[in-house]
Amino acid sequence: MDNIGVFDRSSPCPPVDTSNSLTEPVDGMYTLNLLAIALELAKEEPCYEDVASKFWEHFIYIAHAMSHRGDDSMGLWNEEDGFFYDVLKLPDGSHFP
Repeated sequence: MDNIGVFDRSSPCPPVDTSNSLTEPVDGMYTLNLLAIALELAKEEPCYEDVASKFWEHFIYIAHAMSHRGDDSMGLWNEEDGFFYDVLKLPDGSHFP
């Protein structure tokens, strides 16, 4: 797992639109792994069913973010690099990977 954030932690955080989310994440595999763990735990302890449900919802949100192109056709996939990137949303409506 890559724990490197999109910000330089030595500098102040830039202004961002936090009304929805800071970034559109691309960590779908991480979410699926946590879902699998929660489902395994739920076999013995039903209280983990809610956790599994949460990670399933997160995966659906991530899948939507990865395929949703928006008004300006900016998605998370970079054809040139052959890689998915997080997208930072700024308060003025602009965004960049």
